[in-house]
Amino acid sequence: MATSAGESGSVAPRLSGISFRQQLVLVFTIGIACLALASSLATSTLSNRLLREQIIEQGRQATQTLAAQSTLALLYQSSENAKEATEAILAFPGVRGVGVFDLAHKALLVKGVVSLPPGGPAQWPERLQLDQETRDHWYFVAPVQAQGGSREDRHSPFASSPDATELLGYVRGVMGKEDIRALAGKILGTNRGVSIALAVLLLLILLASTARLTTPLRNLADIMKRAEAGEKEVRAKLQGTKDIVEMEIAFNTMMAVLEAREGELEKARDAALELARIKSEFAANVSHELRTPLSGVLSILDLLHDMGLTPKQREYVELATSAGGSLLHLIGDILNGVHLTICGVQS
Repeated sequence: MATSAGESGSVAPRLSGISFRQQLVLVFTIGIACLALASSLATSTLSNRLLREQIIEQGRQATQTLAAQSTLALLYQSSENAKEATEAILAFPGVRGVGVFDLAHKALLVKGVVSLPPGGPAQWPERLQLDQETRDHWYFVAPVQAQGGSREDRHSPFASSPDATELLGYVRGVMGKEDIRALAGKILGTNRGVSIALAVLLLLILLASTARLTTPLRNLADIMKRAEAGEKEVRAKLQGTKDIVEMEIAFNTMMAVLEAREGELEKARDAALELARIKSEFAANVSHELRTPLSGVLSILDLLHDMGLTPKQREYVELATSAGGSLLHLIGDILNGVHLTICGVQS
């Protein structure tokens, strides 16, 4: 579980490092390639199955034809008659060998590939069938039968049955798999070429579609970067699909709201600075108007303090000087507070 989590965690950064279009093209390319491979294999498998059934049916027909043409050869044990029949069957496409056998399973004539498959006893059935299949061949066998009795016997009341048949022997046919393998290779190559061509066509269509889809997104991302860098009055151009256009409209609306709020903040800041300036001028004027006479009063009190006053008078002068100093200090504190407020508003 930890390994799976680590692998998924390592894949995510790799995908996040590429663009949306690249991810989309990558995913669709893998999907199209898998689809092309699967369709090619499925089509080839189905074609091979149909071709195999067709060749097996051809082998059945060739063996059945050979059985029908070998009646006289087995009836008279004539290899010459069997030769004509076997040469005609060997001309069939895919036939690699034929053989005619009597009831004792002795070969009357064998041509081409040995008709009996190697290993194991051959079966001698009473009807046409696919006897065995090896890596390179299909083996077919069919009985050779003839109508029993002569023409006179068929009209005789002593005949057991006019439709009776007599087993004369067997024929065997061998169909090769070289043709089906060659055709299978051609079919696979053709399917692969068609699948690759369709995959390339789909990829070209995909690239054109993704370009139309991702170009507006890339442009919107560039506009957002410019806005992030502090550029003023940036707006997205309305283009792309409906969803992208809605995103662009939302971005433009957001930028308009932010710029409006920024304008309001600038106006509020300017108003605060103007108010601070007025307060500063007022404080400076008040300070000048208050400090000047107060300084004069304190100077006179200092002169009085040194003029040989009585203790009672000196006490009054000291009280007045202390009160004037406190008032002067209070005016200084007020001016410092106004100054700090102005500096805070400007910053």
